[in-house]
Amino acid sequence: MPYLPLVILGLLHGVVDCYATMIPPLWNPLETTHSLGGRMGFVIAAVQLPASFGQALFGLLADRLTSRWLTIVGATLAALGIGLAGLAPDRTTALILLAISATGVGLFHPEAVTLASRVVGQCHPKAIGIFLGCGFLGQAIGPVWISYVVDPDRGRSLADTWRTMPIGLSVIAVGAVAMALIPRGVMTRHSENTQAVAGQSPQRRRTLWLLVLMSVTKSMGIMMMLYFLPQLQLDQVATGWWMGIYIAAQSVGILLGGWTASIRQQRAILMLSLVVGLVPAAALVFTAGVAVVEPILLAIYGLCVAWSIPATIQLGQAIAPGRERLVSGLMIGFSWGSAMVITAPLADWVGAQWSSASPAYAITTGFTLVSLFCAMALPRQSALTKMIPASPAQPSPPTTRATREYTGAPPG
Repeated sequence: MPYLPLVILGLLHGVVDCYATMIPPLWNPLETTHSLGGRMGFVIAAVQLPASFGQALFGLLADRLTSRWLTIVGATLAALGIGLAGLAPDRTTALILLAISATGVGLFHPEAVTLASRVVGQCHPKAIGIFLGCGFLGQAIGPVWISYVVDPDRGRSLADTWRTMPIGLSVIAVGAVAMALIPRGVMTRHSENTQAVAGQSPQRRRTLWLLVLMSVTKSMGIMMMLYFLPQLQLDQVATGWWMGIYIAAQSVGILLGGWTASIRQQRAILMLSLVVGLVPAAALVFTAGVAVVEPILLAIYGLCVAWSIPATIQLGQAIAPGRERLVSGLMIGFSWGSAMVITAPLADWVGAQWSSASPAYAITTGFTLVSLFCAMALPRQSALTKMIPASPAQPSPPTTRATREYTGAPPG
């Protein structure tokens, strides 16, 4: 496995997703500095929409343009937007800069996830798992890091977000230099196999949209908990740590999912992860507010549900050859965007109606149950296997000296 390009992409993914998850913990500092009227869940979701819904559009664009530098541009925008938002003179400018950061996140993902799968073989689930696992580790670091950066107990404020830029931009600069190590052949678009989603066979099309619906409802369960955490009346650092633990558990689930997805039992993995995830979700309804138990159950839920993410993406890319970037945009960006649009205002409403977190956990359980029903509605594994090309067409990299050195191929 050519680990070096994958490490580069994983490192960049970690940085980008670190900035992506810095936005929700800025809930209280934004309210204190710019007074957004108590509708912070809605506002934060709105500025994050380019990171989610934009991914499907950027994926469609990347399937046509295929440029590795989209990943560098996206990562740079993500870092600059967060870093400069705290220095904004007014509310509108701050929100625009946060939206620019989210746009960078959306621009990065479709191209990067496709590159990660291609450098080790088309739609390779282990590569997807490693790549996504690095991203979730970055997501786990983001809330903790930004919470310390703007912690008022340490004499900090929203104006200190610039402190996140030097490290992030340095890593991105290293990634930009190292990006040249990825062979150009990996970038080639599979034009001979490209087929519009609408042009797929009815069974493939139905399966793809079931996977998307499953991803949306699963994301709703994950995001409902994430958006409700700031309303638990914890201090700034404690909120960051709870978010970090929750997302770190998801990164473990992602890595586990990357290894198990290669067993080619995707349907069983999807159903098992959701069935097991229902247990801690339901238990949280009755243990809300119990110290120690609550964060442990949150972590277990995040691990179980995230376990199925690599299999979902790998299966979606495999049954829609030539549309990998669009599919990854749908499975990741569109799913998370749909979840944000629904769960952010829902979390606001639940927090205003109840002092307990139990209703939020009950709603999370319901979303997870609907996701399980979608997994159960998928075709049998034998039918899914028939949809996956036995040997996905992938253009051979040109046998230049640089490519031979990279692949270890003998001179020819």
